[in-house]
Amino acid sequence: MINSEPYRPFFIFGATVSLYAAGLWIPQIFQLSTSYPVLQHSFSMMSGFTLSFIFGFLMTAVPKFTGTFVATKTEINSLLALIMLSQFFGFINIKVSYSLTIVAMFFLIIFLYKRYKNKNSKLPIFFLFIPCYFLSSLIGLFLMLSANTFMIGKKILYYGSTDYLILGLGSILIPALLGTKPLPTDKDFKVVHYKTEIVILLFLALGLIGSNLLFVFNYTKFAYYSKLIINLIFAYRFWLLLKIPKNFKWFKLSLWGSAWIFIISPIAILIYPHLYSHMIHLNFIAGISLITFTISSHVILSHGKHLVDKEKVKLFFLYVFLIMLSVAIIRVLAIIFPSSYTLHLGIAAIFWCLSVALWIIKIGTKIWH
Repeated sequence: MINSEPYRPFFIFGATVSLYAAGLWIPQIFQLSTSYPVLQHSFSMMSGFTLSFIFGFLMTAVPKFTGTFVATKTEINSLLALIMLSQFFGFINIKVSYSLTIVAMFFLIIFLYKRYKNKNSKLPIFFLFIPCYFLSSLIGLFLMLSANTFMIGKKILYYGSTDYLILGLGSILIPALLGTKPLPTDKDFKVVHYKTEIVILLFLALGLIGSNLLFVFNYTKFAYYSKLIINLIFAYRFWLLLKIPKNFKWFKLSLWGSAWIFIISPIAILIYPHLYSHMIHLNFIAGISLITFTISSHVILSHGKHLVDKEKVKLFFLYVFLIMLSVAIIRVLAIIFPSSYTLHLGIAAIFWCLSVALWIIKIGTKIWH
């Protein structure tokens, strides 16, 4: 069973790593630590939490979309071991962690290429954003290996790479889960490549690359104006966020709300461009992370044949949405109140851990049933 559903160990590990990554800030409340663990925190969040969910999703979805063979136990165990080792070496040598993450990404690329090479069906055009993600991430990681290029690599990896997948794969999943398009598992789901759509997406992909390059070269406002425009095009044309979903209840509200936060979050950076490293948390926490937890919840519940519309489960998504939104607001407010900066970080970390712990108890425990 795990061969066809490799998301199971990756989702649980990713959620657990996020508890550790956020928990690094909790001692700051009680002044139990004089260290400022920003390097370990950011690496664990991006290459532990986010990457685990990405690996689990792609290893599950791509074989289904291509109509090819599922993951082998060797592939699952190898990739999971590499991510785990990368997190372990974060305590010892962060450069070894970056190197292991690079190796893990190449392993996943090989995994995906084997399925693509033997595909039995057309892939959605939105899959073109997957190679953009890998290229951006690998360039960022390689640059972070050198002290001279570390900051450039960090900007490439942390401030743009994940957007490729969120925008690309989100164009398949978000409108489907909101009920405005068929789900990939539905019989009436068809992959049709319209020339106009292909041209638009190619221009948007190039625009996103250009936006990230502008950011790397410190043209922050130009970068985020272009990113906001690109996001709004996706929201209107591909995510269909202007359409009010049918049966608009808590699960859909969580997804719809987090999708809009992701789309408009560049506005916060445009208002405070000199504080971009802080404002970006609004996008990461209430946008990317909440989208990740909401979609992965659907994956777990649907694969396990649990009732997605069970009343307690629906209400649970409201709690997670509100807590995650609180985490984002508290984290952003930290820089506005510098006298209590570390206190805000610690409180935000506690709320994050609460939200993720609730997710593991309510949704994560169903992953093996």
